[in-house]
Amino acid sequence: MSLTRLIFSFLLLASTSSVWAELDIRITEGAEGAIPIAIAPLEWQGSGARPENIANIVSADLKRSGRFNTLEQSRFAQPDVTPGSIELYRWRQKSIDYLVVGRIEQDAAGTYQIQFQLFDTIKGRQLAGYSIPAKQRDLRMAAHQISDLIYEAILGVRGAFNTRIAYITNAHQGSQRHYIMQVADSDGYNARTILDSPHPLMSPDWSPDGRRIAVVSFEKNRAHVYVQDLLTGQRRVVSNFRGINGAPAWSPDGQRLALTLSKSGSAQIYVMDVDSGQLNQVTTGRFINTEPAWMP
Repeated sequence: MSLTRLIFSFLLLASTSSVWAELDIRITEGAEGAIPIAIAPLEWQGSGARPENIANIVSADLKRSGRFNTLEQSRFAQPDVTPGSIELYRWRQKSIDYLVVGRIEQDAAGTYQIQFQLFDTIKGRQLAGYSIPAKQRDLRMAAHQISDLIYEAILGVRGAFNTRIAYITNAHQGSQRHYIMQVADSDGYNARTILDSPHPLMSPDWSPDGRRIAVVSFEKNRAHVYVQDLLTGQRRVVSNFRGINGAPAWSPDGQRLALTLSKSGSAQIYVMDVDSGQLNQVTTGRFINTEPAWMP
C-alpha cells in the first residue's frame, strides 16, 4: 500500500443492536488553561436588521473546541467596541489574550462582505485580518470559515469548523422504527436527510472529497456496505459477502475502502478498490480484527 499504512484494532465485535439517539452536541468542560478570547458583535452596515449573528456563531465554534474560553459580552472591557475604537490595553487588563472585531457590509446587489480582525492584546498587534464575501444563505458557512482562520492563526493548526458531519438517528413512523442518515454543519445546523430506511444503519464514513459516504445497512436482515453519492443521490452495494460486512473506512486518495469481512471465517481487515471491487486481505489469524483506520 505504498506509503499509506493501514492501522487496525483488535476488538471484540459489538452487538449490531446498537442504540442511536438524536444529535445533541455538548461540551461539558473545556481544556485546562483554555485561551481567553473576546468575539465582539460585528458592526452592521446595511439596510434592515442584521442578517445573521456572526459573532455568536464564531464564539460558539471556538468554545465548543475546548481550546478557548470565550468572553460573554457583559464582561467586555469595551461594551460597544468597533474596529475604529479598540483600546487593547483595556482588554489586556482583563486578562483577555485575543480580541476579534469586524463589520458586515451589504452591497447594492444584496450580497455581503464580512471583514474581521484578530488582535493579540499581549503583543499589542493585529495577528490576522480577512475579508470574506458571502450570499445570505452562506453566512453561517462564512462564520465557520472565520472560526477556522482564527483557530489556525492562534494555534497553528487547521480548524475543522467549516466542515460537515454525518450521523445516524432513529425515530418511530407509526408502529415502525426508521433509521435516518443525516448530514449537517459541524455544529449540527442545516441538517438534511440523506437516507431514510426501516433497516438499521451504522458506521457512516466520508470520502475525502466530501461527495460520498460509505455506510453499513442491514437490508435483507444482514449487513451490506453501501456507497451513497450525495450529489446524485445514487447508492450502490460494494460489499455483500457472507457474514460480517462492516467498519468501512475511506483511503486518503478516495479510491479504496478498508473493511471488516468474515467471508472466510473470523473477522479480518480487507482493502477494496471501490471502482473494480478488487479485494486484498490485510490481516490473518484466528483473532477478530476490526475497525480499520488509515494513516497517511
